[in-house]
Amino acid sequence: ATLRREGIAYADTAGNLFFCTPFFYALREGAKALPRMEPETRIFHTPAGLRLLGLLLVKPEAANWQYRTLAQATEVAVGTVHDLLGQLRQDGYLQTTGQDHRTLRQPEALLERWLLGYRQRLRPKLLRGRYRVGQIKDLPGLLTTADQEDVLLGGELAAAQITGLLNPERAALHVPADADLPGL
Repeated sequence: ATLRREGIAYADTAGNLFFCTPFFYALREGAKALPRMEPETRIFHTPAGLRLLGLLLVKPEAANWQYRTLAQATEVAVGTVHDLLGQLRQDGYLQTTGQDHRTLRQPEALLERWLLGYRQRLRPKLLRGRYRVGQIKDLPGLLTTADQEDVLLGGELAAAQITGLLNPERAALHVPADADLPGL
């Protein structure tokens, strides 16, 4: 009201505004500020949360593992596992029934959230190196030896093998944490 009386133009985040010029007059009052949105929970925007969520999506039975086992499997601190499972429970994605039996709810919605978080937050943290090979189509054949059986194909090359519709230019290799990358 003071700004309007003084003829000073204003606009606020709720949508209230006042402008007065010789060619234009606008006044809007009474709009209430929107409630503050809660910040995104850690489960969806930290690498630790995304690793835990990824495990729960791939192995739903892991929801009933002990916190220490979950922590070891995802390389996350036990306290962080406790916090993240609490957030999932609070957001309605994890249901506890009976004697501490936990069930993951809305896995499709969780997968969508995980996919966004993986691309933005987790994938850059997992990158261990970039390498070149002669012909990318020969790569699957090179990975058939026994010492490389834990290596999984991903990215364009895996999609090309599954669909037969692509000419891949890149591949992602998913390797164990202790893999000898130069030897591979």
